Amino acid sequence: MKLVHKILLVLFVAIIAGCATTPRTTTPDFSGDPIAQAQSYVNAGRYQDARNVLLQESIQSLSIADQTDYVLLRAEIAQQLDNPAEVLTWLSGEYVYLLDSLPQAELIRISEQRIWAHEQLLQWYQAARERVFIAPLLVDADMQAVHDAIWRNLASLESSDIEQLMMNESSPDLTGWLSLAQLYKRWQASPEQLSASITLWRQRFNNHPAAELLPTELMQITGAGLVMGDTVGIALPLSGALKASGEAVLNGFMAAYYEHLQAGGTAIELVIADTEKSTITDIYQQFASSGVSMMVGPLRQEKLLEVLSLPQDLPIIALNQTSQHRPGLYQFALAPEHDLPIILADAKARGFDNGAIIYPANSYGERMRRAFYSQWQTQEFGIVGDEAFEQTDRRSWLDNVQSLLGVDASNLRARRLAANLGTSLETTARIRQDLDFVLMVASPEEAQLLKPLFNQQFAENMPIYGLSTLATANRQLTDLQGMRLAATPWQLNQYPIESTLARTHGDLGVYQGLYAMGADTFALQLRLSWAQDPSAVRILGATGSLTIDEFGRVQRQLSMAEINERGVQALPTIQQNPFSTRE
Repeated sequence: MKLVHKILLVLFVAIIAGCATTPRTTTPDFSGDPIAQAQSYVNAGRYQDARNVLLQESIQSLSIADQTDYVLLRAEIAQQLDNPAEVLTWLSGEYVYLLDSLPQAELIRISEQRIWAHEQLLQWYQAARERVFIAPLLVDADMQAVHDAIWRNLASLESSDIEQLMMNESSPDLTGWLSLAQLYKRWQASPEQLSASITLWRQRFNNHPAAELLPTELMQITGAGLVMGDTVGIALPLSGALKASGEAVLNGFMAAYYEHLQAGGTAIELVIADTEKSTITDIYQQFASSGVSMMVGPLRQEKLLEVLSLPQDLPIIALNQTSQHRPGLYQFALAPEHDLPIILADAKARGFDNGAIIYPANSYGERMRRAFYSQWQTQEFGIVGDEAFEQTDRRSWLDNVQSLLGVDASNLRARRLAANLGTSLETTARIRQDLDFVLMVASPEEAQLLKPLFNQQFAENMPIYGLSTLATANRQLTDLQGMRLAATPWQLNQYPIESTLARTHGDLGVYQGLYAMGADTFALQLRLSWAQDPSAVRILGATGSLTIDEFGRVQRQLSMAEINERGVQALPTIQQNPFSTRE
């Protein structure tokens, strides 16, 4: 018994000593105050924890003041978690009335959050509208930057969007901005006509904010006169294996040039060289000695690598892309990665959180898989599966689809249950419940076979996205109905040069993308020949809305389309608030 007492005494002393030496940590007591607790997590950068706290609280149970704080916190958390659709749910949805009485500085911040969300979702008109309405409140702001931002938004709209908006818009400021965007779209192929039209616009809208302070890009056009090069050198493969590709680019370039002349534009002398018969160095030297002011080409990537070592005397628009860059070199490529921003913006707008990708088991497929992961996966958005299919083994494609959808796991569970019960069971397999959409990277022929497999595996209502290559498959759309895809203005019949070329050259077939590239290359060289700031250049082209980044790479913004019984149809880009519901 004494031994037991001694042991108990030792344990008691040890416990007391442990309590005395262990530092005590205190945490704020937020019991009953979820707003304060969530704010504390936000201040600490723990946004998911803050969101989880607020998800446990019903906004209807709060006072009006706490409801306002709740809405603002949910919007801030959504922005930090890169969820623009949720930002707009809170700041442009049914709770917007809670924000009316806030101080002006807070209202400005809310507008900036809305602008961020609209731009993330590629909702350009809504972003521009928000900027126009907030501009009078920005007393100390750089108004040139504000006008440039409004212009970037509106210049991204299609002509049909602009016309529709002008018919319905009642705001004088917005009407003026839309009118300016409309004439820009009409005369962008002719800088001379565009300059004259802008002058007339300023006279008509003499009280408009942009009449006094034009966007930088338009200011360049109406500056001290346009100084354009009069000789352009074109270096393309016009013989050999890539002859058809080179000729398609050249024909597209020439079609845009003739349209430029018909619009009253200045004539340009062209010097054309075949990159399959001479080295790039020799062609460059020939161009330089011929008085060429800008070079277009080459098309092959290995020849582009040679361009990097050339002198920087002539600006060059290369029709391919590398990871390297140098001053005076602009790289214009039809990179499939350009399809992803509009697809993923549409997925976010539809309220999707988790995606998956099915792609060919080759270097191109792996490249698109990496791009998908880098552009979609964040704290808020996840990728729950990826599956590579062997292009030459079509019998295995069903296994790929079942694995991606989790149907194989569902079947396995059913078999195990039947084995445990010692009897046969009638079961229906289920697809995984955490998958919101699938990105399908496939050729038109492959997609025609893959899409029905999804339908057979209980995923007929699964949203499936495709790349712009599917938009060219006008005769192969039977089994692709319901798919959404990125598409260029050319593919959506929104670019008139296409019909002109079709009359001259017949069916453009698989080369139509290169014809469109040629047309846009003409517009690029025309604009770059007199642009003082390449980063301000924006072209509403055949391959998309084109801009130039700080490395001289041409970025393309595509449109969203859907495949239905009528073919590939453009989806509307002007919507009120399509962000709060999951389809």
